[in-house]
Amino acid sequence: MKELSQLHFETNPPALILALKERNDDLYSVVVNVYRKVKDILDTRVAQVFPDYTLHNINHSLRIIHYMGDIIPSIELLSDLEITFLICSALLHDIGMGATTSEVEKIKTGELSYNSYSYEAFLKKFHNDHIKAIQDYIRRVHALRSAEYIKNELEGILIIPTMPNTNFTEEISKICQAHTEDVSWIDKNLTTYSLKGIYTINTRFCAMVLRLADLLDFDSERTPPSLFKTLEPTGVSQEEWKQHFSVDNSNKITVDTSRGYKIVELFGKCNDSVIHRKILKYVDWINSEIENINKITSKMENQYVVNFKSHVRNEIKSEGYTFADLRFIIDFRQITNLLMGEQIYGHRKNGLRELIQNSIDACKTRKEIEDKVREFGDEVYKPVVKVILDSDKNQVIISDNGSGMTIEILKKYFLNVGSSYYTSDDYLLKGLKHKPIGNYGIGFLAGFMLSDIVNVRTRHFENSTRYEVELSKEDEFVSIKESEDVKHFGTDIILKYDQFMKVWPKGIAEIEEFLNLYFLSDGVGIELIDKNSEEKKDIINNLVSSEQNANVNDIGINLSDFLEGITGELVVKSPINYLFNSTFEDINLKGTPYYFDNEIIDFSESGVNILDLVSNGELKVINIPIIDDGKSLDKIIEVFDDLDEALKHYIEKNNTDFITILAPDDKIATAKEGVLSYHESIMDELDFSALYKYGQGTTCNHTLIDFDSFNIFYLPGNNVFLELIDNSPKQYYLINRRTSYDFKLYIKGVYVKSIALTLNKMLYYLRFEEFKINVVIDEIVPNVSRDDINKEIENDICIAIYQAICLGVYVKLNDPVQKETLIEYLRQFKSTQTPFLKEKYRNMLC
Repeated sequence: MKELSQLHFETNPPALILALKERNDDLYSVVVNVYRKVKDILDTRVAQVFPDYTLHNINHSLRIIHYMGDIIPSIELLSDLEITFLICSALLHDIGMGATTSEVEKIKTGELSYNSYSYEAFLKKFHNDHIKAIQDYIRRVHALRSAEYIKNELEGILIIPTMPNTNFTEEISKICQAHTEDVSWIDKNLTTYSLKGIYTINTRFCAMVLRLADLLDFDSERTPPSLFKTLEPTGVSQEEWKQHFSVDNSNKITVDTSRGYKIVELFGKCNDSVIHRKILKYVDWINSEIENINKITSKMENQYVVNFKSHVRNEIKSEGYTFADLRFIIDFRQITNLLMGEQIYGHRKNGLRELIQNSIDACKTRKEIEDKVREFGDEVYKPVVKVILDSDKNQVIISDNGSGMTIEILKKYFLNVGSSYYTSDDYLLKGLKHKPIGNYGIGFLAGFMLSDIVNVRTRHFENSTRYEVELSKEDEFVSIKESEDVKHFGTDIILKYDQFMKVWPKGIAEIEEFLNLYFLSDGVGIELIDKNSEEKKDIINNLVSSEQNANVNDIGINLSDFLEGITGELVVKSPINYLFNSTFEDINLKGTPYYFDNEIIDFSESGVNILDLVSNGELKVINIPIIDDGKSLDKIIEVFDDLDEALKHYIEKNNTDFITILAPDDKIATAKEGVLSYHESIMDELDFSALYKYGQGTTCNHTLIDFDSFNIFYLPGNNVFLELIDNSPKQYYLINRRTSYDFKLYIKGVYVKSIALTLNKMLYYLRFEEFKINVVIDEIVPNVSRDDINKEIENDICIAIYQAICLGVYVKLNDPVQKETLIEYLRQFKSTQTPFLKEKYRNMLC
């Protein structure tokens, strides 16, 4: 039984191996059998999948055994089985990195999966690079795969030889799995004392020793997976790593006997600042693991207590540059005051918006997961968010039955300001279709806009552990309480009722109004509950309003028929009756129309085609008020110093009638605009005196000429034309709209702002009631305040919606001339390409 020591450590065999060989030949034989089983896998199969992770082979495992011997307080005080556990875990913890060709193919097809990961999501992350995708996938789940391998392949090997029916695969698998889990997992799944046969074992201690020893095995010849992960995105190759960095000391643990603790030391040099920064980050991880092992073992029996100096002695010297031992420091109170202040979110009531949208994300995430696994006959998950007002308990609870949070999510994201779970690999690599609302990782801070103390109760729907977290606006320290709970799942955010209600001076009615505006209720139920009055109100704010009633001449348009990533419906009011014109009577002229070409005649009797007067898409006319009361005008003139102002006052006061004169373009060009006196001409060959025929008072010596123009689109040879309008002036809204905006913009179901369609060359008589749209494209996110979006994107959205409305009318038309006119209008004026219009319709507008 000399294979382990003689093959690799003839001059310096690990102390743990020597001790086990001397103390228990039977258990030593188990270790040798494990070694024989896994050596070829580690030496060849891992390298095939991970060619960049150099020396990630049996030598790595044996070096870890060396480090373990340096970490543990005393080998003599460990049981033989504990020594066996340590050696076997060192040999087996990375066995999951070695995937067979068959396993790789099953991962790619989805036949084999771990942690709900989606291989397609990995492939998307690495831009269809299968090599990088499979490496990242296996790296993330290798500890789980190691545990699986141990239980499936080593049940007959990991036994106590003197007790062949007693195996320890379960313990070794958990120790190996623990090396990538959060330390809270170790507390929950491993113990500090149990018996196996005649041996005492402390699996929690073994797991902590493995974790630290694994981190310490790095130098210029070996890049640990966790460190390589930080290097890869920067483009630092394995060759560059070797070239620019070296660690000179192989023994990284020393003992300070005078102070009674051990020290992790790193001596070496680096001549690349990028690599050096990554090394400093890795040293931080080692420091964190030192803190963990010190803290966890301090509660154990004396033989397990590990006492390390809290920080690595880092003697890696820079060459060619200088590194100061400085880093950014965040002042919790200052940064939270900034992030939760009204300067970002606007009114304090928007804190409620942030909390509810977090709940909606959790509900929609859970629903997608539930729907994937639900079988016929299973209960259908119904997501719901509740706003519960309880004045007696001085509580307001925002409660959801969504996915809830694990301790890992709480630590890594919820309590890590600026780190969003929904933009992390932990979420994205699951390949879920739901694209969350939250993007910035600061939403929960908005709770402090409503309450100085925020309590959180949460339980992930896939496990039974509930966590209770208390947070204070005044400091960064939090308390977490853990308990078992098989009833409650999802998350409750608990605020102070008295502080919360100060934000809503109109009381519950104002809260209800807020909820009805800000959240679409499609897909997730929202309830407002007042425990004091025992009243529950369902918030109903559907994307498609039931109030939009269409008559037989109206056209209903589903925006998603024409657009990608934008949903919503609206009703266009009688477009055939309003949009398409064929005579002068269809134009909204200011006065009674007359035609002038050497003489004035009623336009209806002129026989002139209105389109013959259109030049470059514009019909120009002049409007003349008929002033019949000269005495009244004179009195007004006496009051006003300005004749122009006097005439305008008279016209407004007396509701004056107008005549509108249409004429050839060359005639209109000679007309005078503004105040006109009796001795002047209206235009060439048309004198002021001509107005007397139409009611102008003979004692009225002045009038006011006003020019007007109409944008007309038509196709030569057709009588059908469309009247257009520039930039939606106020008159447009007075005629066609009830309000000053056209639609409410929601992004992923949460209200952002109301927007007016104010595009150039719009159809003048396009009429519709206010509607809602929901934008669900990943790349489109509101600003941090969530009350606006990028102006270019907003313009693209407006253009796309207008295109969809016009195309919706187009596909419902039967008249070929109307269809041809409308589509040509779109091609000439509204063919702008946006990310939203579906390809079929983009091609139509080309």
